[in-house]
Parts: sequence; C-alpha cells; structure tokens
Amino acid sequence: MTTTNYDVIIVGAGAAGLAAARVLQRHGKKVAIVEASSSIGGRAKTIEAWGHNCDLGAHWLHYGTRNVFLHYANALSDSNYELIQLNDDYMPFDVENVNLHSDSRVSILNQDASNFKQRLRHVENIFAGDVGFRAAGNYFSTNSQHRLLSQFYVNSVLHGYEPDLQSAKDEWDDSIGLVIGNFDMGKEWSRYSNSDYQSSPWNTEYNPDHVCKNGYGNLLKRSAIDLFDGTKVNPVKLIKQTVVKIIDVRNDQVKVITNKNEELQAESCIVTVSNGVHNSGPSSVSHIKIGGWTDRHTEIYQNVPMGHYGRVILNLGQDIFEIGEHKYAFIKINNNSNELQALTDGILFITNVFGSNIVYADVGGMLAENLVDKNIPLLENKIIQKIQVSIKKMTGKDISLNKNNIISTGWSKNPFTLGSFASANPKTDDREHLFSDEFSVINDRIFFAGEAHHKTDWATVSGAHQSGCKTAQELLEKIFRITALKDNCYTNRHLANEYDKPNDCKYLNDSI
Repeated sequence: MTTTNYDVIIVGAGAAGLAAARVLQRHGKKVAIVEASSSIGGRAKTIEAWGHNCDLGAHWLHYGTRNVFLHYANALSDSNYELIQLNDDYMPFDVENVNLHSDSRVSILNQDASNFKQRLRHVENIFAGDVGFRAAGNYFSTNSQHRLLSQFYVNSVLHGYEPDLQSAKDEWDDSIGLVIGNFDMGKEWSRYSNSDYQSSPWNTEYNPDHVCKNGYGNLLKRSAIDLFDGTKVNPVKLIKQTVVKIIDVRNDQVKVITNKNEELQAESCIVTVSNGVHNSGPSSVSHIKIGGWTDRHTEIYQNVPMGHYGRVILNLGQDIFEIGEHKYAFIKINNNSNELQALTDGILFITNVFGSNIVYADVGGMLAENLVDKNIPLLENKIIQKIQVSIKKMTGKDISLNKNNIISTGWSKNPFTLGSFASANPKTDDREHLFSDEFSVINDRIFFAGEAHHKTDWATVSGAHQSGCKTAQELLEKIFRITALKDNCYTNRHLANEYDKPNDCKYLNDSI
C-alpha cells in the first residue's frame, strides 16, 4: 500500500469541497481532493445536448444577492455566463379547459396564474411575517415546544387552517403544497417540516432567483478552474474516480484509505459528501467507515435525510406549451383530490429553457425516487409515460419521445449522492446538532461541510460553498493555529476578485 502525505484531504469535489480547497490553498496548505466521479461539481452538473447547455442538477441561483455565485458571474463580464432573472411565473393548467378555444384558454390560464401567485405570496407572508414568527418562535431555540408549535403552524397552513387568521382553505392550497413541497424541497408536503420552510427560497419577489445561460454546473467549474492549474504555485491535487472507504485518526494524523488500496495521510480531513452517503449502510459502495463515528452521529444524520428531485430533459422540437420562456407549468391539483393525485400529476414543466424548444420536466418526492430504474428501459418508465400523459392533458397535444430526444437524471439512485439535497424529518426537525462542536468535528481532526451544514442556505450550491469556506477557516484555526483571512473567497463581493479572467474563459477545462 502506497502512502502520500498532504496537509489536508478533502472528500468530495462539489461546491463545499472546492470552496474549502480554495481557502486552504490561499493559506499555503498542500491539499488533495478525492472525488468518486469523473468530474468536479457534485450535484451541480451541466451537459451539452442538442446544441444547448442543460443543467442535470442545480439550476437556480437562489436567494438573489445572498448568492455568492451571482456576484461572481456578474463580475466575469462574459456573455456566456449571463444571468437571467426569473419572476416565479407559475402557470397552473386546469385540465378541464384543454378543449376551449386557445384565446379563452390563455385568458383563463393567465388569470389562474395571477390568483395562484397572490395566494402563494399570502402563504409566504404568513410564514415570514409577524404571524409566522409568533407561531414559530426561534427555530434555533433549544425549546422543543417552539419547534413543535412551528411544525403545527406549517401543517395547519398547508391543510387550509391558519391558526391566527381563521381563514378558510383556498382553492390553490393543494397546488401550493405541491410547489413548496415536491418542487422546493423534494418531498410531499405531508412530510414538510419547519426546517424545510426555513430553507425554502421564500420572498423571491425581493430576492429573485436567477439562472445562468451557460449552466450552473459550468459556472461552478469556471470558478474552480485555477485550483488545479499545475503552472501555478501549490496546485490542489484532484484524485478522480476514487472512492474513500476508511477515514481514521492515528497518532494525530488522519489516514484515508481508498477503494484502490491507496493510503493518504494528512494533518486533517474535511468530509463533504451528501447526507445520503452518510446515511448509507455498510453494504453501499459509497459507505465510508469513519473512526469515532457513533450511533448518535447516525441518529443526527438520519434526522436530516435527503430530499428527492429529478429532471427529465425533453427536446420536443416545438413550442409545446406556447406560454413563453422559463415559465413553470403544472397541472392544478383539485382540492377534492388526495395526495395520490399530486403524485400522479405532480410534474413541473420549465418551458422553453433559454428560448429553445427544450423543456425540463421536474419531479419531486416519491416520483423522483423512482425516476431511474436500471431494470426498466427509460422509455418504459411509468414516470416518462406520465410526462406524456400530463402534456396531453395540459395542451391537448401528443408528443413522441425516443432515446434521441430525452435525457433523465437519477440523483436518488446515484450511489454517491443518494438524493438531491438535504431535507428534514418533520417528526424530529432537529438540524441544529449538525452545527454543534460535538458533531461538526470528530477526534479534533475530521471536519464536515456541505449544503446540509449551512444554517440558512442549506439545500443550495451557495450554501455548500459558504459551508466549505467556514469549515476550512475553522480547521486552519484549530489545527494550524492560523487566523484565516476574513475577506477572501467566501464573501459574496470578493469571490470574483479571486480569479483571473483569461480571454478564453468561455471554454471550460473539462479535463479536470
């Protein structure tokens, strides 16, 4: 067994791992990133298909100016990384209107969209305003009664009963439950928790979402391109297609053993894998045996499982919905329905992505968990068939799908993600332990970072980035007694200044 020495080993080359590597590199540390897949970026992945850049994973730059990558993209001044601001244009299709004349159908659809948005804003304001705070109390309080009361409040609103307002259930509430449950957090709204709505990108009217013309995955790659530049001093070592199997501390050194029977040694280690991997059992190919991991660690991570979100990318060759670019089209859920109908019709169509005839068909919750089944050909998958049925119900048009015009993701079945982003168990709703000293570091040497570890922006790429920076700073102070620079790459407005802007920046280095 060969042994290679570093100052710090990072497990995972997603946003958190890349951010941590930059902070450590800036402070002169020899860093290696061990990545199980063939490329960097984690769940932010963009591919080229049919002449367009398509996001297989993260698509939205959430939280407006709070998002570090918004400032980075704007500072690039490169049209390939142009950002487009979205307006949350949800378009609820009432299938009973499909046979109406097109002008009448469009008029009703626009009015329904206005009514839906008005109710959605009302629910957001309840959660975010005085009424919500009175019910929720302080989420990070140790008073369990506060959390239970807040959880009661969330469920009450979603089931049409507002404790302080005594208002009746609105006709749009089931559809809103679909949007903020399945589509925002990757779970059915009956499994929605207080922590989930704390994380959801509320008030997008004031902090609008954006999308990157070149793809979020490509933007993340572009931000990290110089980390591995061998012509510069102290490049980060990227070890791809290598799975970490054991992490342990021996004689004040961290030992990392991979599936290739290689041993890496360092002063410290940062683990940035998904909570899905942390929650996987010993039989999983991605399972990591971590020295010092206890049953209590397992319990804490199981309280923050993964949400499930999937995407089917369709090249339909025509403007099938005829409602414009980047609209969110879905079938209105009738109040008389039950959750089964939401599961059946719960598909969010993102129309005319970047002005093309490409449509994203997004699914959340149980639908996404079953999106990819290796034992079933993709075109025979029942969810793919549901997409065809849904489009027929919404537009009256038949579409033809074949292996040449469809691409599907499978984050929930990918053994190195086992889900899309962190969620929370509504029965326990216990995230704050992830941030405590007891569970954020093991044996004073093994640190943890990732989107699940950010207190407010979890389930986002920006949150993962900020978590990686913060963890690297803590590591520098605890292990190397170095006070980390406070104005470097982790702050929103300074990130872009950390990178050179080569003339060929539109060409991403896909070899890394």
